[in-house]
Amino acid sequence: HLHTADIYSPLGRKGGLRARAGVDGGVEVGGTGVFTGGSSSHIDLGYTHIGGRLTFTLWFYALGNAGDNARSWERLMDIGSGAGANNILIARFSTTSRLATTVFSTAGGSYTLLGPSGSFVPGVWAHVSLTIGRSGATLRLNDVAIASKLGNNLMPRVLDRSRFLVGKSWWTVDAMYLGYMRDLRVYVVDLSDAQLTTIYDGSRSGGPGGELGVCFDTPPAPPPSPPPSPPL
Repeated sequence: HLHTADIYSPLGRKGGLRARAGVDGGVEVGGTGVFTGGSSSHIDLGYTHIGGRLTFTLWFYALGNAGDNARSWERLMDIGSGAGANNILIARFSTTSRLATTVFSTAGGSYTLLGPSGSFVPGVWAHVSLTIGRSGATLRLNDVAIASKLGNNLMPRVLDRSRFLVGKSWWTVDAMYLGYMRDLRVYVVDLSDAQLTTIYDGSRSGGPGGELGVCFDTPPAPPPSPPPSPPL
């Protein structure tokens, strides 16, 4: 279950965020969110009770550069109950241009999937998906697998996680996300390659939107949405 979210701004404003039920047991939060990198520029989706087979997908447009210590481990999302407490996270790997995901609280302990250099770069819309199933876990960028791990013990345990943070880490030393984000989706099943391609193609063409189009401060206007798929 994903509960109604609160949107926090550096100016202390708070507004509701609507999470809409989707297909295959999914929840989708659409639109474009603006993250200024400030200490309060994040979304808290609140309590979740999930685990097992999962899929997460989202579009992001980073503004921070690799090599900048102020952007170290900036988070796209971090679900958990504290630092190292049952976390499922997607982030920049340290200060590099590599995308990474780490999953805690599995039967096999924690593990990290690490994308190649250039998988977390500024100035371009990129689509990320993470699928976790009975046979392994895969991290994709723009519908192409960039990291994977095989095993039947990689699924996070099904349990309560107190907060689902978007744009913020549970670790206080990590950076807040600086950039834009849209179409965050969570499915309580590991979607197939074909389903992931459908989501990727659909959202590139301006698929369903929701209520994430809230500006947390007064940054520049968001960049254009991902381009439509080329004609057949």
